[in-house]
Amino acid sequence: MKPPFLLFGQAHLTAITACLLSLVLLVFYLKKTSSGNRKRDIWIFTVVFLLIETALVGSKIAAGEWTVRYNLPLHLCDISAFTILYALHTRSETAFRLGWFWGTVGGLMALLLPNLQFVDWYFAPFFIWHLFLIAGPVYQLFTDGFTLPYRSIYTAFFATIGLSVVLFFINRMLGSNYMFVNERISSFEALGLPEFPGYLPYVAVMGLVMFHGVWVLGNRMFTVRQKV
Repeated sequence: MKPPFLLFGQAHLTAITACLLSLVLLVFYLKKTSSGNRKRDIWIFTVVFLLIETALVGSKIAAGEWTVRYNLPLHLCDISAFTILYALHTRSETAFRLGWFWGTVGGLMALLLPNLQFVDWYFAPFFIWHLFLIAGPVYQLFTDGFTLPYRSIYTAFFATIGLSVVLFFINRMLGSNYMFVNERISSFEALGLPEFPGYLPYVAVMGLVMFHGVWVLGNRMFTVRQKV
């Protein structure tokens, strides 16, 4: 029998601790490594990510649970993952900045408030996949010399609004709720947010506040990078 997942239970806290230690080790590695290792590192990131993504999608297909309505890679975490991969391979500063805000916010939220029911085979890949959303931009912050000017907060914010508008119409066609823009989900209800569309302005403000938070985090890490 699969043990149930408990928010901030032993398994969850162990996973969070492992992720934090992994990020600390990554920063130490980046302070010591040379740029000559970049190509190798990027391909390790890419292969591990794609293996996990294939396993997660494949398991849904094998179980007959994959549907267009629920499983297209159109949630913000999915979009940020491919944006991060694109940034790593092309060194696009715009993609890096979008990946930083989308990935760190989405990754941190998923690590702290995962939507899991059981501690099973899906547990470890879930945390590793979402750790990638933070580790990828952190790696690029150290290796590619990119910065996070204050205006990048609003670039990412309005890009998110634009994505939300597009996905609103896609959701209307598919009967889906990608990026949670067409229907209030349980976590929004638990926060006391109103029904659709009333919750959307609240979520937008919450997102903007979180973007400011990860901008501060990024600039703190930029200071660490300058001391290397």
